[in-house]
Amino acid sequence: MRVMVIGGGAREHAIADALVAGGAEVYVYMPMLNPGIKRAAKGYAVGPLENTANAVELATKYNIELVVIGPEAPLAAGAVNELEKTGVACVGPTKELAQLETSKAFTRNLLRKYGIEGNPEFKIFDNSNKIEILGFLTKLDSYVIKPDGLTGGKGVKVMGEHLHSNEEALAYCSEVLETHPAVIVEEKLEGQEFSLQTLTDGTSFVHFPVVQDHKRAYENDEGPNTGGMGSYSDANHLLPFLTSEDVEKAKEITVKAAAALKQELGLGPYKGVMYGGFMKTREGIKLLEYNARFGDPEAMNVLPLLKTNFADMCKAAADGKLAEINVEFHKKASVCKYVVPEGYPDNPQTGIITVPSCEKDGIKALVYYASVEERGTQIYTTKSRGVAFVGIADSIEEAERIAEEAAGKVHGSVYHRRDIGTAALIQKRVEHANSFAIKQLYKPKAELMKVAAFMSGRGSTLQRILQQQDKAYEVAMIFSDTADESKCNARKIAEEYGIPYYCNDIREYYGRRNADRSDMAVRKEYDKETLQLLKKHNIDAVALCGYLSIVTAEIYGNYLTLNVHPADLRVIGSHGKKMYAGCIKEECIQKALDCKASEARATVHIVTEGVDEGPVIKVSAAVPLDGESVNKVFEQVTEAGRKIYPESLQALSLGHLWMEEELVINIEEEKSLLREKMRQLRDKLSSEQVRSNSSEITKKLLQLHEYEKAKTVMFYMGVNSEVHTDEAIRQALASKSVAIPVTDQENRRIIAAQLESLEKLRPGAYGIPEPAETKEISPEEIDIAVVPGIAFDSSGNRIGYGLGYFDKFLKQTPATKIGLAHESQIVDKIRAAENDVAVDKIITEKRTIECR
Repeated sequence: MRVMVIGGGAREHAIADALVAGGAEVYVYMPMLNPGIKRAAKGYAVGPLENTANAVELATKYNIELVVIGPEAPLAAGAVNELEKTGVACVGPTKELAQLETSKAFTRNLLRKYGIEGNPEFKIFDNSNKIEILGFLTKLDSYVIKPDGLTGGKGVKVMGEHLHSNEEALAYCSEVLETHPAVIVEEKLEGQEFSLQTLTDGTSFVHFPVVQDHKRAYENDEGPNTGGMGSYSDANHLLPFLTSEDVEKAKEITVKAAAALKQELGLGPYKGVMYGGFMKTREGIKLLEYNARFGDPEAMNVLPLLKTNFADMCKAAADGKLAEINVEFHKKASVCKYVVPEGYPDNPQTGIITVPSCEKDGIKALVYYASVEERGTQIYTTKSRGVAFVGIADSIEEAERIAEEAAGKVHGSVYHRRDIGTAALIQKRVEHANSFAIKQLYKPKAELMKVAAFMSGRGSTLQRILQQQDKAYEVAMIFSDTADESKCNARKIAEEYGIPYYCNDIREYYGRRNADRSDMAVRKEYDKETLQLLKKHNIDAVALCGYLSIVTAEIYGNYLTLNVHPADLRVIGSHGKKMYAGCIKEECIQKALDCKASEARATVHIVTEGVDEGPVIKVSAAVPLDGESVNKVFEQVTEAGRKIYPESLQALSLGHLWMEEELVINIEEEKSLLREKMRQLRDKLSSEQVRSNSSEITKKLLQLHEYEKAKTVMFYMGVNSEVHTDEAIRQALASKSVAIPVTDQENRRIIAAQLESLEKLRPGAYGIPEPAETKEISPEEIDIAVVPGIAFDSSGNRIGYGLGYFDKFLKQTPATKIGLAHESQIVDKIRAAENDVAVDKIITEKRTIECR
């Protein structure tokens, strides 16, 4: 098969090599002579990529059967349109379909119109509405500004990096509108980016392994943005910070976007690569942008992993037969490192370089040439990226070693990021991803949660924990830093309850080493020995109970460690630190008095490196500071702490405690509070207020693309009592089967009825009186579910829930779930509680809000 590649960078070098490996004869149209592509190609021509006539001429000259397009410029120029007129099949979208990349406004609107998840909050401005830009900037506070159109990767500006005030941002927007039709202002997302490259024929999809790029020029992710300094993929085809569910969500967005493109433009199917730049955020997977071609450098990571013939894949995609190809990838990791001219990207210094090869230097890495010139036998760098080296191995660590060895052998005035693919940088990114993820502190197991209690004194706090232990947790080991068993209360308590115990005098431990108690190296060794005891008893968590020693990371780094403190550790001083961290006993009460506090509390918190500075789990009831002696108040606060400590352990053991950044959330307590807020809100809103907006909101719902496609729509009629009286709505529903919950003796049915049956529905009723033409319906038969009771408080917390069997049914149905709410009840973000119904979209009278 005779295949032509358009493009001349490292990405196209990798594409050409993959095609040649598949048995294709490759011809290339490139902007400058690439020495690597030149060796792989049977023929080539050099010229501007935007010159589609040259590309067509070359395709005609060599009787090309298939064209694979690498960069975005020829797609934007309509190369596919012109080539297809001559009967040549292409892997790449037409100019119209390439708007997926060439117009960021088009793509954002496409996702919004077709209800595809992944959009951040955004707004598009042109000269007709630019007066509104400042108001939107102020609303977002933190944002990203993107020109609508191709900018060579240099047009995006971020608040806090390139822009430092709303005035600067507004000025940049005005500057963009002088040269571009529109400018997009988006909320700035926080998270970890990844790339998903998908080959499609418009209906079938081949998703390549996900990759993470490194845009920053210098090590440790510092310096200006570049086209990409390198990238890596993992052997399991995930990334260390991604789950399979994360990747599936990105794939789902891409599949939906392809279908939406076809419906929106009414053109032929999208044939080519959809390369999604995604981000894993606290709110889930978000789409940063789509590109209409393979990524550079990401293509070099994934193309060499193919077991399947790439030439056959491309031909099948162009012919609409991709489903007939069984595509497989090697379970290998890959690391790509770009060698660039010194000073890149701001002030690149060009010159001669020597490039190692497998033949003469014995390197194992694959070599892909990018923007270099070959003059005689010499290779010269230009002002862009020079040569990419790709290591492939069973692990990222080994692949990185291979790529680094090769990149380090390039001689000349060059630079490369040595940290790409290293364990230290990957761990940094994993920790960043974890820092904003909501994670469960302890996931319950079949057996009881095993707690190790560390104590030094009388053991009063431990006694309370033992008295309160139930079917959720058990104290499985007691450890004391006192060795004299005759004085060690741990022994007495342990024998009373039949628990293993250990007494190891820390003072003696230090004494044998002639060390001071402040010597953290000795303390670490002490904790290392203790750690072995914890492992021996299969401990799940550690509870400090009047333990006099400060534990090191040997303990809290390996086991979730809790402590109780006689002060409210939520109080932050003007210095930005916790006011009462580090105080002990009565000193904490005195500090509260000195701060003119009116009350004191005890706190259960997680132990971290900072003494008493870890995240707070629970705070006790207040103890008034109203004239009682410091000692008396301390006793009361200590007793309050003993009460909440076992409650905290129980919540932990039941899996109720989750962490978001540094905030510990008790899901069950939060649900209770939210339900109460919902009750209060409902009391404030009269039935007249609800009915006045019901019809208008429902009309908004009917305009949705998902609603238009739906055959069976599920309503909670109590929320939308006017659905059966409004003539416009009745006409829109005429072709639908409407499912509603039925109030009968068992109250356990969801039924569907045609519109004429709804005439018999009483306003506000929850069921259809008999007789009526209805049928019971299963969760799988629902296309759209309209979720009741969606409302929010001023902080963005969701305070609405489904009711009864309707709620259970909602959790079973795979249908798109849409909430109806009133402007007075809603803000822009949802905070979902565990086991709550995930709502995809919220409809209000004035706007549609995308959810997760």
